[in-house]
Amino acid sequence: MDDLYRYPLRQAAVETLNRQLRSGIADQVLAQLVVALRDEDRLCLVQKEEQTGEPRIICSLGLVSREEDE
Repeated sequence: MDDLYRYPLRQAAVETLNRQLRSGIADQVLAQLVVALRDEDRLCLVQKEEQTGEPRIICSLGLVSREEDE
């Protein structure tokens, strides 16, 4: 489950899982499929860099602190 929260799914995994969900796959079989995809390194795009600590919020507005006007 950790991989699913931390890393994006590979496009092929998305297509496979969507196809199986549309066909009405049983929960147990779906879980086995996800585990098999992960074991074969076909589930997520795992980044090689290790992330340490908690996730950080990065401001995307481009705000910076300003020095007092002179």
